[in-house]
Amino acid sequence: MPQNALKKILVPIDESERSRKAIPLARTIAQLAGGSLHLLHSAPEHPGPAESPRALRQRLRLASEELEGAILEQVPGPASRGVPEKATESPQSMIVISSFLPEEPRPAGGLSAMSEQILRNAICPVLLVPPDPAWEKSWRPTRILLPQDSTEETATAIGPAIALATQNQARLLVLHVPRYSAESLSAEHAALPFPRYMDQPQHEFPAWKQEFTERLRELARIPPELDIELQVALGEPAEEILNWSRKLAADLLAIPWYGNYENAGILRKVLAGVDRPVLTLPFRRRLTRK
Repeated sequence: MPQNALKKILVPIDESERSRKAIPLARTIAQLAGGSLHLLHSAPEHPGPAESPRALRQRLRLASEELEGAILEQVPGPASRGVPEKATESPQSMIVISSFLPEEPRPAGGLSAMSEQILRNAICPVLLVPPDPAWEKSWRPTRILLPQDSTEETATAIGPAIALATQNQARLLVLHVPRYSAESLSAEHAALPFPRYMDQPQHEFPAWKQEFTERLRELARIPPELDIELQVALGEPAEEILNWSRKLAADLLAIPWYGNYENAGILRKVLAGVDRPVLTLPFRRRLTRK
């Protein structure tokens, strides 16, 4: 099994249509990873008589095909806390949730209140699915866009995405965004700075590109059989990520972030404008010794 392979795929479920829209993608992830699919319904913290599995399925209006191969569980509510806590029981969990209600206007930040709260509280990867029928029927992560800077932290954070790519023989579309470091980590952490003199690309850039690719392979443990297509974006990071995701026809964005949503300006801008699934990959800052 590849390093960082996903063992549990968790989908929050309630009576809404939105919650069920994420099931097809979650099932695809579970099948690719060889993991188990768990549909999680938030129950009151002090429930009355236990609800039978049949009554719960009927109340949630889950069709037989939605339940196929899945485990239906109840977790203490609310979902914004119960689902992330459930994910901590297995270190190789992923939460899959719809970005917002398909029948409502797109929120300004691209996420419903519930999806945003789960993202804020989760310390595991979270796959955010926009309400588009294209993602519900035939989606597979065959072209994965990986925004990167020059830091070790963002490279090692993409492990779950590499595991998915390995299991699906996907193409890795690496987008180097030098200004990404300004938000995630200080410049002192940059392990492989971008060439300073781009007016002489024939001398410096090819060597940097080869070194960057080799180092990324080593840090992220990318198997040699996976192709890497490296692009460089020098503009505003969120705009570059959105533009390149469309230009390269990526069907999944895998974005490292350090878990502080209030300060995650790049991620928030991407989520506000993205039109395809986004896999958020949290990592911890490496502290600098003084």
